[in-house]
Amino acid sequence: MDSRTPSVAMPIQIQTRADHLHAHWSGTITAQDLGQLFGELPAVAARCGFVPHVLHTADPAAELQLDTLEAFNYSKRRIGTPIPVPVRAAFVAHTPAAVAIARNFANFNRNPNLTLQSFLTEQAALAWLLGPAAAGPT
Repeated sequence: MDSRTPSVAMPIQIQTRADHLHAHWSGTITAQDLGQLFGELPAVAARCGFVPHVLHTADPAAELQLDTLEAFNYSKRRIGTPIPVPVRAAFVAHTPAAVAIARNFANFNRNPNLTLQSFLTEQAALAWLLGPAAAGPT
């Protein structure tokens, strides 16, 4: 059975699942929300008791009020936060705006222990996220 731990109320909700973390984006997402995610996600990951690969999903109606600079700044902050073991983050992107944001995060990532990929379906994202280390997107 999944252990679900909702995060503090914000447009990005983090839940602990049996074998990964699930960050679900809904409503209007701003740079301030990324800042809160930046603070909350490492704390949730530290408490989960396993290597915390992260699945990011978004409601198709989510309004992503983020631009390239905000994705870059978020990624730059992540560089300064050590990730002790290799982890993966999968983004499921349903809209052109979400695809662009996911690509920006992946392109700006410079953390050696973080691998980011974007996917069109949650099924493909989970297969990569939870599959063997050599697996790639389908």
